[in-house]
Amino acid sequence: MAVDNKEILLLEAQFVDGKNPQADVAIDMLKNNVDYARKRGWLRARLPQETKHLEKPRELLVMPELEFVVARHVERNILLGFHEELGKSADKYRSDFILPEGADQLVEYAGDLDVVLVVEPRIPLQRKHELARKIKELDLDRAARDFVTSQVNEYINTEKINDLTEHPQDKPYVIFTHDGQRYRHYSLKKAIELFSADEIGAPQTELTDLYIHKPSYFIRRGMWAGGSRYEDGYVPYLGTWCSKPGVRAFWNDNENPNLGVLSRGKKILEFDS
Repeated sequence: MAVDNKEILLLEAQFVDGKNPQADVAIDMLKNNVDYARKRGWLRARLPQETKHLEKPRELLVMPELEFVVARHVERNILLGFHEELGKSADKYRSDFILPEGADQLVEYAGDLDVVLVVEPRIPLQRKHELARKIKELDLDRAARDFVTSQVNEYINTEKINDLTEHPQDKPYVIFTHDGQRYRHYSLKKAIELFSADEIGAPQTELTDLYIHKPSYFIRRGMWAGGSRYEDGYVPYLGTWCSKPGVRAFWNDNENPNLGVLSRGKKILEFDS
């Protein structure tokens, strides 16, 4: 089969001497961010240790370093302008995310609630949804490239959302959650019955932050905010249909194969103030 010259040029542009320059630049940026945070004393020093492998029935899991995940999420928040919303410089904002001494992934959640998420509750939902437009505008995530917009449209009044799950309101924190797939074939009402003893529904602010940092989880599907409620007992959910993200609400006994339920571990990790 003949190969077009343009295709050859495109392939060659991705690799130089067997390497991918774009990937190298991205990795270098991440390393620089973490090195800078360490120099400023915002990250705890890690002692030499073996890579943490946890044997699970479904596969052998390797847990990512907590500080790398936190640094990546904080940098995206800065690119979205969260620090400006709080009247802070980028460096001052970073100082709000100092990991406590000895902080690490929770081993008991590995394989079940192993998606680490930094939650920023200080930004109002409506503003957070507006700033999410920058994910596509700044090309921060490949998953959002095919969206009409990455801004989250509000089809309900998000100011009327009430959180049943308690969480810090005036400072960021870390939760341990999942990709929203496990309860896709159940209504929220049924999913709650299936929660483990250490599992609880995630409120809307956490669901919104999961979208901000993991928009790939929301391509042509969505999730219920298991820890929040709207008017008349409705439950808010965030989903992307027709390439347009949006927040809506419906009854808790609705079964939709395209909607999962966002839950998370009851244990959270708070940053040192």
